[in-house]
Amino acid sequence: MERVLPDLAWSSYLRALRLKRRSAATVRDYDYTYRTLTGWLGKPAVEASRLEIEAWLEERLGQVSPTRVRQDQRNLSAFYRWAHREEINDGNPLERVPRIEVDEKPARVVDPADMKALLDACRGGAFNDLRDTAILRTLRLIGTPRSGELTTLTVQAVDLRNDLLTVSGKTGTRAIPLNDTTATVFERYLRARAKHPSAALDALWLGKKGQLTRTGIQMMLARRVRQAGITDRIHMHLFRHDSATRAADAGLSAEALEFLYGWTPGSPMTRHYTRATRVQRAQEAARRLNDRI
Repeated sequence: MERVLPDLAWSSYLRALRLKRRSAATVRDYDYTYRTLTGWLGKPAVEASRLEIEAWLEERLGQVSPTRVRQDQRNLSAFYRWAHREEINDGNPLERVPRIEVDEKPARVVDPADMKALLDACRGGAFNDLRDTAILRTLRLIGTPRSGELTTLTVQAVDLRNDLLTVSGKTGTRAIPLNDTTATVFERYLRARAKHPSAALDALWLGKKGQLTRTGIQMMLARRVRQAGITDRIHMHLFRHDSATRAADAGLSAEALEFLYGWTPGSPMTRHYTRATRVQRAQEAARRLNDRI
């Protein structure tokens, strides 16, 4: 088997990740894991043996959180599987390494009172009020866009004839249904947006200097949280957990959730994002069955 130089193997893998449209944050995380192991080994991680990786993972468990170590294990396993398919190495050294178990805590969801306070903080007819209300209502939708998907929305993505919002990201393109309240909020924002100095831009969300960036949306959210008097930390990704939990509580199937949230079929993300009330859902299902006995 013709060997590929170790540094070129890793560069090639990073390129493969980018071609798969993995986010920059995901690529950085893979790179962090690989370079950390490489530094510990004193040689390229592609050359690591099973025993070396096990020793590294064991040492890592005493240094960082189990969640971080499990992510490192996943990152490496994906890399070694790719390297084997590309005939860069002879096999996956992690194939028989036990999966690191982590006691998962239920994800926090958005308190309804906090959501109301956030929307109340945006009351008003100013441009920023209308825009921020539209952003918050979008984050509240079943099928909540990822932060990158939210930031890159265009005006053309809003279909008010069919009440759909088309989002595009690392897992492709999907259409999220709008309810009447959110559609009305979009109508008001788009009328105000048409008068903005940067209205000719394709970007949906506008600020003083043109397109509102991801950092700009994060700063807006932090500002509205302060205005609403909310003490708990609220970030964009929390809304995705919240809406997925509400969707599961309403009885949406795993298949429907996968479509609406852009997850691959059979993805563990369905379980991950909806575990906050999984126990309650199981208990309610058991009660309904008990009533039939």
